[in-house]
Amino acid sequence: MGADARADLLRGETSDGRAYAVKTSTGPQPGIVVAGHLARAGVPGVPAPLPSLEDGWASERDGVRLSVVPWVSDRRGLDVGLAPGHWRSLGALLSALHRVPADAPGLRGLPTAGRDPEPLLARLHALDDRLATSRAPRPGAGATADAGTGAAASVDARTGTDARTGAGAGRGAGAGRGADAGRGADAGRGDDAHVGELLRLWAEGGRERLLAVGELARRAASDPHAWADAPWVVAHTDPHPGNVLLAGEGADDGADGVWLVDWDDAARATPEWDLMFVVGGVLATPTAADQAAFAEGYGQVRLDPVRLRYAQATRALHDFLDFADDVLATDRLPDADRRWSVEVLAGQLSPDGLVAFALGERGSDRLGP
Repeated sequence: MGADARADLLRGETSDGRAYAVKTSTGPQPGIVVAGHLARAGVPGVPAPLPSLEDGWASERDGVRLSVVPWVSDRRGLDVGLAPGHWRSLGALLSALHRVPADAPGLRGLPTAGRDPEPLLARLHALDDRLATSRAPRPGAGATADAGTGAAASVDARTGTDARTGAGAGRGAGAGRGADAGRGADAGRGDDAHVGELLRLWAEGGRERLLAVGELARRAASDPHAWADAPWVVAHTDPHPGNVLLAGEGADDGADGVWLVDWDDAARATPEWDLMFVVGGVLATPTAADQAAFAEGYGQVRLDPVRLRYAQATRALHDFLDFADDVLATDRLPDADRRWSVEVLAGQLSPDGLVAFALGERGSDRLGP
């Protein structure tokens, strides 16, 4: 379900034993439309939704939208890991996706992952100002993250998010909130344990590193050479292992496929918006062998270093700002949710987190050995 709090997902079975994923939502379901058109276009690994009686991909009653998709697998890559055959299949899937014309029928309304980081930078500086007015943390205050390493609980059962690598599901190119998200009546009090831990993370290097990420995004966006001949493709923008369902055991012969789900953040973007997940830092850090298997399925991989850094930087900013808003929502969110958000933030700033990859402290601009 990603980060859509307005949606519910159920498993339903017919009398003959066929299983389906039944999603209801009071919000839009743009991903179901995208998945429907991609499945019709022959992109492998995209579960095809059932058409509605209204000749669409979803049905609406009393403000609630309902969509039905075959239940293709119970096994997520996040839970059991991707074997070489899975990486190869994921490469083939994304290669086919990136060859779909962005102006194909049904896809012309996709948002574009543009080159304007200024709204994110405004949010970043607003967060900096807000934390500067909060009181310093009390000695010993904080959540469960380890003060020395930023390590935290590995996987959150509710959302499939790995706090160690600092990424949340459903936060792709079109995700994120406005500059005033999480404010309202929420005071962000410095004497609150979770706010105190956020203040500690911010003071102990987080501020400088996030501001550096922001400036990196600004420089990358303004580099004329990187964007002059940039290919614009249909991108999922969130193909992390939590959105990858496994169709087989991933044998070395590559015969086992994968399914890619949660298309709500699909956008017109450069390939780096998808390929950055294979570089690492978002829910997984693939090995060189994993990357080589992916490249076998994808074909020749061309990663532009500037466009890659821009995708990584803006994703890192989106995620950090959204989870920081949640920590500061002292009057809006349950304590457990805010504690978990602190753990995610610690993971984002850890040596394996996306901030490190965006700053070039980890990873490289190429895939494979």
